Amino acid sequence: MKTAYIFLPFLLLCSIFSPAQRVSNIPEITPAGKGIVVPYADNIMYWKDMVRQGYVKPQKTMPWVPSIPGSSTIRVAGIPPQDSPDVPVTNDPGVTQSENSVFIDPIDEDNVLNSNNSTDWYQGSAVYAYGADSYTSSNQGLMWGGSYFGAGSMNNGDPTTAIGRNGRWYVGMINTTYGQSVAWSTDRGTAWHRVEVAPSPTTYGLLDKNHMWIDNSQSSPYEGNVYVAWTNFITGSPDTNQVQVSGSNDGGLHWFSP
Repeated sequence: MKTAYIFLPFLLLCSIFSPAQRVSNIPEITPAGKGIVVPYADNIMYWKDMVRQGYVKPQKTMPWVPSIPGSSTIRVAGIPPQDSPDVPVTNDPGVTQSENSVFIDPIDEDNVLNSNNSTDWYQGSAVYAYGADSYTSSNQGLMWGGSYFGAGSMNNGDPTTAIGRNGRWYVGMINTTYGQSVAWSTDRGTAWHRVEVAPSPTTYGLLDKNHMWIDNSQSSPYEGNVYVAWTNFITGSPDTNQVQVSGSNDGGLHWFSP
């Protein structure tokens, strides 16, 4: 048994320091970008901006590979197999969408709100980013309508969604200057109105990885309140690398200081 106890830590050390375990996709920061670039930011427009300013070296372009359709059958123990086909929210062949966020209307479950990171691969040789978009369905996701041009206008993505019992719909996002914003709608996504939640950085960095939730409990004294949380990646901020949160109690019109 002593041999086993000695051998196990040896294996763990080998696995930790093995070359196969190293992360290979860390961007190469130039000397000018030292102390400016946030290496763990997760936002395509942020990295495009860093490359444009010469703070990061561009990485090799990977070729686009078409997807291979698979089975749409769901198999779960205890129930018969069910067919659940994928339903595209848009049929535009030039648009890619990722990091989707979906919220079901708590009053009418036929209504669904979906927001994605939308990009267009047919704007010349570079990716054109529209940011967090908005698509809606009134028949439980069977058919969709909306636009990939961003909820309200173009933004830097990281979509998150919420629907209140009062009929207000919300899409949260990183705005074009890397602060936090939320768009709200009172007509199920036909028109969106953008409100800044947290100001943009005055130095380098961004407010990233945002999430949103709404209090829809009818027994709660805070019913209808909306909350947004994100990570502060602003260089020189006293709250850098910390999670911040803000809230609104008037339907997204005004937001408390983070």
